[in-house]
Parts: sequence; C-alpha cells; structure tokens
Amino acid sequence: MSIQESKPASDQAPTCHVLYPFQISTSQGGLFSAAQVTGNASLPDPFQKLVFHSADTEPLMLGRREVRPVTNDGKSLPFDPWFRQDFLLQHLQAYTEMIPAWMAREIYRDRSIANPGSIEYLSEFFKNHPVDLALDEAHSARFGSALHAMKAGDVVSIQGPVWFMPFIRENSQKMRDIGVRHVQFEHQLIPEKLDQTLLGQRLLPCYQQADVLFFHTSVYADRLANMLKGPLPDMRTVDLGIDKAWVDQALARVSQPGHIQAWEKLTEQQQELITAVFQAKESITHRFICFDRLDPMKGTHTVIAGIKMFLDEARKIEGEGYRDRYQFASIHELLNVDNYAEMSPKNQYIRVCKELYADLQREHPGMLYISDSFTNQHGHRDILPVMIRGSTVLALHGQDGLGLSALEGAYINQNEDVGLIVGDQAGCYLEADKRGFGKLVHGVEAGNPVAVKDAIWQVVRLRERAPGLLAENNSSFARGYVIPRTGTMALT
Repeated sequence: MSIQESKPASDQAPTCHVLYPFQISTSQGGLFSAAQVTGNASLPDPFQKLVFHSADTEPLMLGRREVRPVTNDGKSLPFDPWFRQDFLLQHLQAYTEMIPAWMAREIYRDRSIANPGSIEYLSEFFKNHPVDLALDEAHSARFGSALHAMKAGDVVSIQGPVWFMPFIRENSQKMRDIGVRHVQFEHQLIPEKLDQTLLGQRLLPCYQQADVLFFHTSVYADRLANMLKGPLPDMRTVDLGIDKAWVDQALARVSQPGHIQAWEKLTEQQQELITAVFQAKESITHRFICFDRLDPMKGTHTVIAGIKMFLDEARKIEGEGYRDRYQFASIHELLNVDNYAEMSPKNQYIRVCKELYADLQREHPGMLYISDSFTNQHGHRDILPVMIRGSTVLALHGQDGLGLSALEGAYINQNEDVGLIVGDQAGCYLEADKRGFGKLVHGVEAGNPVAVKDAIWQVVRLRERAPGLLAENNSSFARGYVIPRTGTMALT
C-alpha cells in the first residue's frame, strides 16, 4: 500500500518538489519516461506529496502527481537557441570526434573557422555565434514560483542542473535558509575534462551547491569528484527504472494495428511503418528497430551508416534474396523538424540525417521504414512495445547519461531470441559492464559504423547458429539488471 493510499496528505507533511526543465505534456524521451515512473511511484516515508514544477503552460496530472506550470502567461520559451550551446558542450565528444569530418562540415556552417568538428572549432563557433544567455536567465526565473511553494523539511529534486544554473546560483542559499534539502539529478554524462571548459566553469560550482547529487553510474560520480575542489556533495548512484507498468499495460492494450485508437490521426509515415512492421512479424526473419531522438549523442548517424554497410554486404553476399530476410524500422523524435536554422548544429544534424535516410531508402527500397515518434496523444505511444517485441534494438548512444531505450528494449524482449546493440558510452552500458552484465549485450564503440555493421551480423549469425542463446542473454540481463531498477526522480 502506498503512502497516498494509507493516509491523506497533510499541508504540514514534507513535500518532494521535482523541477522538470521542459514541458511534460509534449515530452517523449528518456526524461519523460523517468517522470512517468515517478508519477506513479510510492513515496518514501515521511513524504506524502510530490509535485512536478515544469515548463508546461497548463496544469495537468501525471499519474497520481500534480504538474504545476511555472509559466504565468500561458507561453513557453523558445528552447532551441538556448538548448544548443550548453547541451553540445556537455556532450563534446558526441558533437566533435564521434562525427565524421564530412558531416562536421555539413552541420557546422561557419566557414571562417578551420577544422570543423574539433573541440577547438566548437569553442570558436560559440564565440562567433553566442547564445543569448538571457533565455537561460528567463527560464530559471520562471521556476521562482516553485521556491514560493517550499517549506522547512521539503526536498527539491532538480532534474538536470545544466538547465537550472541561474536558479541554483540565485536560490541555493534561500532554500538552505528555508530548511529545504537540495537534491540534484544529473541525467547527462560527466565528460572527462569538463573542468577545462567554459561550461565547466559555470556548471561545477552549481554541483557543489547540492546536498546530494545523483548519477546513473558511479563512473560519472568518480569523474566529477576528481574535478571538484573543496567540500564535496554527497554523491550517489540511482537505479532509475523504466516504466514497466506502462509497458505491460501497453502490450495488453495493443497487440495488432486494429487496436490502435484514432488511426486517422497518425501521419502517413507512421501508418506505413506500423503496417510494414506487423507484416514483417509473419514473414521477415531478422528485424531491427531504433527509437530515439535525432541527435549525435544518440548516435543516429552511426546507426544509419551501420545499417547501410550491413545491407550493402548482405545484398552482395545473398543477392536479391536479402530483401526477404531483413527489415529495419527507425522511429525518431524531431524527425518532423523542417526549419533548419543555419547556425544551429543540432538542426543541421537533423537535416543531414533525414537526407541519409532518404538515400538509404532509395538504395535499398522496402528494407527501411522511418517515422516520427509516437506521442501520448490519442494513446499512440502504446503501439511502441508490441513493435519492439521480437526485434533487435539498436540503441547506439554516442554519449548518453543512461539510455532508457536500451533498457526498454531489454525488458520487452526478455524472452525473445533477438539482440540488444548498445553504444559503449551510454551510462546503462558503462554501469552494466561494471556490474558484470556487459557480456550479455552487444556493446559497440560509439561513433563507429563498422562496429554497428559487425554487431548486426553477429546477431544474425547467433540467431541462426545458436538458437536460444540471445533469449537466454536477454532474460539474464533483464532479470539481473533491468527489472531490479526501481529508482525514480523522488530522491531524498
């Protein structure tokens, strides 16, 4: 029985305030998945209430929890210009050395700087095209309403300190004076040499304001401990879990296209992908699926290049019969972006990836289907688990704090004889490998398409030559590493 079920909430009981940087109503990725888990989780004693404070424009409920918008004018801030600088700088390798030189020239459009794709180039790029930090200040200022709701004994759980640096600088002492426990949850990675960057100079002092700092893997905690000077916050790891209840319910609700509500509201691409995936379940032996944001830190370009190399080799080895053996499906948040700001590396990356996908579809027609992501609207997100089941998941995270899509794939396919291919710089792989579970997944070198191609071949050959081995691996990985993960954002 949860705390909420056992006794009514009291205004005097301590509250957990979760500061969520984006709009929950439109979120689709890993951070939203974590919020969903939290929205339905029980709270640790003595907490009787959890409130999300988010960039939404209207109040809503997430599971059993209240979502309070911090906006007071019904408008959301334009995130993209502000998003691009700090996010890129915290994922330096993903936006530099993990990108091939030709792509770097395409996405970094300032021709006055030499060596596009280098860390030095990125530094010069932001000197030439600075982001208006007033957006950063305005974003944090809006979360002042959350401060007004706090009282002695409460906990504030800040989701992603990089999005809240002005808020932390201005309000840490105020929260301490009130008697609020200051918790930070770092969902991103801690890159090596962060302390040697301009971002590090702004971000590291914010980390030191926390009473407790949570990470997805102790690898990141160790890196940060070596960079911070003076007293250290209490640094811990948390086993943030996927929303297993939602996965189970979605599999029960949707097992075929006919179960999908509001089919007519889906895009043409979405309908085509769903139809092809379900048809392939009956006729295609080796199916692969990638579902993530279009972003270098997710390794999208590496996935595309690896698939192309594999299909090129398969056609050469097997002839036209390869068309009856393989299918790839890619589902991406941000695929529908069509306004490519000239000096936004992130937007230019989306443009290039869409062109690569189009080229691949022309070269191997009928082998690859792509669509934009499925949202909660009309219950369309419920279609994902059944499409994932029975397909090898390609989760080639270049530099990801956790990699929830990999964990969702492992849970859904825990009894299926398919593979799980994960980038070796994802937090989930680093931590799983540290605990001895790394051998149960295909960990490939982040940013290396040849490694992706080889991993796909390995999955194909294992399924054909050692039936049942991958199912055994999936079961061990899911039961030993994924299912026991029950952590939420409600960290105290």
